[in-house]
Amino acid sequence: MIRVPWKAAAAGASSSVRAELVDVYRTLVDLAGSPAGSVQPDVQGTSLAPLFDQPSAPPPALAGKAAFSQIGSCACGNYSHRLPTGANWTGLECNSNRCGGTPVNRTDFDFMGYTMRTAEGWRYSLWAPMNHTTSRVHFDPALCAEELYDQRGDAGADFDLDAYYFNVATLFPAVAAELRKELIAAVQSWY
Repeated sequence: MIRVPWKAAAAGASSSVRAELVDVYRTLVDLAGSPAGSVQPDVQGTSLAPLFDQPSAPPPALAGKAAFSQIGSCACGNYSHRLPTGANWTGLECNSNRCGGTPVNRTDFDFMGYTMRTAEGWRYSLWAPMNHTTSRVHFDPALCAEELYDQRGDAGADFDLDAYYFNVATLFPAVAAELRKELIAAVQSWY
């Protein structure tokens, strides 16, 4: 939550725009009135400052904004026959179903999960093998696992909570393919 007393239109208002923590810096810089170009171009995030003028009518660039998150994880079982050469995997990275918790050291991660929440109400996750030495992931479809959740109706009174947690990637392959392409492009732009 951000309070901007000199922006009366925003007082007590909320917005449906998906915000990320990475957006806070650019938003605060703009709200502080810093000159255009005062943030280096390689700083990630999108300024949400226009929302403070019209919270219920965001500009198109913000209305369609997706929000991203990521979390490292462990693989399980013997995947050595499926791993690309040079991935620095033994194929036996853990002995149980995922990590018992989030690994303490970055070197314990061998999968990275990326999630994208769209303005349309989809939540798409892609789990990709990660080389913990280079912190790079392999987006080879044969090595990745994907999840797609239909959360388009989560504001309604008749919302089906069971459907909210049901992976529908096989039911909506075109949606999954499009979101996979968008997510991979976004992740690759971060490096």
